[in-house]
Amino acid sequence: MKRITFLILSFFIFSHLSFGQSRMKFDFPAYAEKSLQLYYSYGSKVDSVIVALNKTGQADVNFPDKDFHGFIQLADRGVELTEFIVGEPALNIVCQAPVANTQTISFPGSDENAFFHTNLNLQSQLTAKLGWLQAGYQFYGYNPGVITFVQQESKNIQDSIQTLTYTIDHSPLYAARFIQWVGFLNRMYEARQQRDPAKIQAAISEMETTADINTLYTAGQLWNTASDIYFSLFGQTETPNAQVEYALSINRIAARLSGGVQESFFAAAVVQCERYQWTQAQEMIVQQIALSYENIDTLSPRLQRLLGTQKTRKGAPAPEIMGLTQPVNQALLVIFYESGCGHCQAQLAILKENYPAIRDQGVRVVTISADESQEVYEYHSKDFPWPDKLCDYKGFAGVNFINYGVLGTPGIYMIDKDGILLGRYGTILDTGVLN
Repeated sequence: MKRITFLILSFFIFSHLSFGQSRMKFDFPAYAEKSLQLYYSYGSKVDSVIVALNKTGQADVNFPDKDFHGFIQLADRGVELTEFIVGEPALNIVCQAPVANTQTISFPGSDENAFFHTNLNLQSQLTAKLGWLQAGYQFYGYNPGVITFVQQESKNIQDSIQTLTYTIDHSPLYAARFIQWVGFLNRMYEARQQRDPAKIQAAISEMETTADINTLYTAGQLWNTASDIYFSLFGQTETPNAQVEYALSINRIAARLSGGVQESFFAAAVVQCERYQWTQAQEMIVQQIALSYENIDTLSPRLQRLLGTQKTRKGAPAPEIMGLTQPVNQALLVIFYESGCGHCQAQLAILKENYPAIRDQGVRVVTISADESQEVYEYHSKDFPWPDKLCDYKGFAGVNFINYGVLGTPGIYMIDKDGILLGRYGTILDTGVLN
C-alpha cells in the first residue's frame, strides 16, 4: 500500500507551546561567510529568516517569533539542506562536514530532534516491513513454512508498532504530535485510495471532532497536504451532494476554531473549491464566513480576500493591478507567489524557461510577491527576465492580494487583452499558455 510517510521529511511544523524565544547557535565551518535561510510558516503563509555565518562559520540567532515551537527548513540559496524542530530554549546546529545535508547536520542535546528522527524512522521501517510480509504471504502463502514465519514475524512487528504507538501517545514532546498527524494523514490517504466508505467516514468524523487543527495550522506544507487529502475524500463519496457535504463539514470544523487558525482553515477550503471549480461549496463556505464575521469593515486582510474571491470569477472584469508603470494593452499572465513556497519556485522556474516563447505570443508576464522582507524578495527575484516584478512588502495584506482574493500561492491568473479574467489556475501548464 502506497503511503505518504516518505513526504514527511520535507514538511516543517509548529505549535503554540510556550518555551520562550528560541536561541539557535550554528556551527558550519565549511560555510564560512555564507548566508543560509530558515523557512517557517503558519497555515499557508511562509516566512523566512536569514542566517549570516561569520568568518568561522558560526552564527547566533534569536528566532523572531516568541513561543515558536515546530519545524523549520534550513536552505542554502533556496536548496533544502535539512529540517529540524525549534522550541527548546537553546538549540545547537552543527555540521563539521564539507557538505551540509540531513546526514551530516546534527542537533546535540536536542530531545525534540532526537525523538523525531528516531521514532519517525522506526515507524516507517516497521510499517514497510509489515507491508513486505503481507506481500510475501500473497505470493508464497501456500507454503506451510512461509505461513508460520509470516504469522510470527507479523505478530512481532505489530507488537513493536503497539509499543512505539504507546511511546508516541504518552510523550509530551511536539515531535510526538507531529508523528501522530503523519499517522492520521496516512489513514486518510489509504481510505481515499481504497475507496472504502467506512474508512472515509471514520476519517471525516475524526477531522470534524478530534483532529488537532491548531497543531496542523503550524505544519507548513503538511497543512496543504491535509487540505488536499481531506478535499479528495469527498470526491470519492460518489454522491450527488458531495459539494454540500464538503461545505457543511468545513463549517463544522471551523466552528471549533478561532482567530488565525479559523481564517486559514476557511481560506484553504476556498482554495480547494476554486481549484476544482466546486462553485456551490465555495458559495456555502463564503456565506458562512459572512455570517461568522458580522462587521465586514473590521475584517482582517485574509477574510477580506476570502470574501473577495467572488469578484475574481471567470468572465468578470479583472481588478486593476496596482504598481504597474506601463499601461496594460495586451493579454496578461499574472502570478502571485512567495519566495519560501516550493510549488511557487517550481512554477517560476517553468516560467523563466519558457518566458521568451510566452513573450513572443504577445502575453505580458506580471509577478506579484507576498514577501515582507526586501532582502528576501530581491534575492529571489533578481534573475527574473520579465520587467513587471511587484512587491509592496505587505505580504498577503497587500492591495493586489486583497483585490484578487488570493488565499494561497501560487495564484495564477490569465487575463485577456480586454481585461476579462479567463480563469485562476494551479500551474502554468493549466493556463494553456505553453501550448
